[in-house]
Amino acid sequence: MATPAPAPSLRRAFFLRAVNVSGTNLVRMADLRADLEAVGFGGVESLLASGNLIATPPGAPEPGRRLVEEVLARRLGRRAAVVMFSQMELERLLSAVPDGPPPGAKHFVGLTGEEPSSEGWQRLLAVDGRGDTVTALPRGVLLACFAGQAETVYTTDKLERTLGVPVTARNLNTLNKVLAKLGQGQAAPT
Repeated sequence: MATPAPAPSLRRAFFLRAVNVSGTNLVRMADLRADLEAVGFGGVESLLASGNLIATPPGAPEPGRRLVEEVLARRLGRRAAVVMFSQMELERLLSAVPDGPPPGAKHFVGLTGEEPSSEGWQRLLAVDGRGDTVTALPRGVLLACFAGQAETVYTTDKLERTLGVPVTARNLNTLNKVLAKLGQGQAAPT
């Protein structure tokens, strides 16, 4: 008799949009971890202070994502989007990243809350990037920025408005660190 395949882990990475960036929307990660544990999340860990959490939600993952948004909204006093990835989804995204950015550019990834529509992608590809480029990834956008993320026309707000889905950006080093905390995974070239 064959051994059944293990059930996929319910452990998830939660990427918080616009939290602890440039001195705004400040949230002590220790407080947020305690808040999530109080509503039933297990194994809550944070990585860096920029809104990267790893936890096992109480119950199904999607209601868990919404619960993170609710807890975060209570702490911030306003709604903030949360983008959630499983280990498999994050591995799939990172495995699609090509080796290294073009010379002189830095890679960033806009993580999307869901797959954008084909119309959203068409709108994004029509944007004049002034030399910066975008590439579609599974549930993400790879940005090759020559002047840096702060200077690109592809701001997180622009990506979100153009694609029509929640977006939060991270560099590849951070995503690889999150993936390592989620479990053994394939790291993308940085």
